[in-house]
Amino acid sequence: MKTERPYVLTLAGFDPSAGAGLLADIKTFEQLHCYGLAVQTANTIQTDDTFTACHWIAKDIIIEQLSIVLKRFPVAYIKVGIVESWSVLEELIGVMKTIKPEAKIVFDPIFSASANFDFHSEASIQTEKLALENVLSHCYLITPNYNELQIMANGIATEDFLKMLSTTTNVLVKGGHKKIEKGIDQLYTTIGTVYEIKGIPELLSAKHGTGCILSAALIAELAKGKSLLEASKKAKNYVEQRMGSNTTLLAYHTSYENKNRLKYI
Repeated sequence: MKTERPYVLTLAGFDPSAGAGLLADIKTFEQLHCYGLAVQTANTIQTDDTFTACHWIAKDIIIEQLSIVLKRFPVAYIKVGIVESWSVLEELIGVMKTIKPEAKIVFDPIFSASANFDFHSEASIQTEKLALENVLSHCYLITPNYNELQIMANGIATEDFLKMLSTTTNVLVKGGHKKIEKGIDQLYTTIGTVYEIKGIPELLSAKHGTGCILSAALIAELAKGKSLLEASKKAKNYVEQRMGSNTTLLAYHTSYENKNRLKYI
């Protein structure tokens, strides 16, 4: 199937406020001139500032949707957000790799919502350690924030864990939750190179779903042929434009960059 735009796929939760999850991903894909496909992994009860429940979609339904979409469309990049468990994610990745072995998976691990709702306990890292390790070995890139990285490290020193992790997969550590050098992302590549990606946090307004938006923007840029470093920089720029779009918790995904507005936030 030929198209002027690359196809990209997200596996994510449904957020009724449309600030995060698959709706935010689809908005991002559209603005960055990709055709977005989506498979729903969870139905959440939330707004931009409140989260009360997460209802997981049955694994068999996810697999049915995933299979028919991957068989139909030439998807080169797949983003994965919230999934019920590491073992379920392991099985889903098995389906992806069977149908589209060449597709690159970008995993955005989500342990909690910004409204203080926990999806996975730290204990799940221990109980499903082998499943998680297998998941990571099949990912082209993972995009944890600093808090999520520490949870995944499970007691291992952060820098040691990053060195170990980046022997298997590229890692983009989002810097929004760091106490020191807040807002500076770090890209650890499998070839051993580390890059710092700086932003303009003093000009921005906090937004719901920025982690989802960044990883969606990143795979859109990768699908258009950008290098991993260039895609990471462009994704950060896209997120910051969304954070500067207004002063509410919900981002506007406009088709232009309103740079003048940033001055007043």
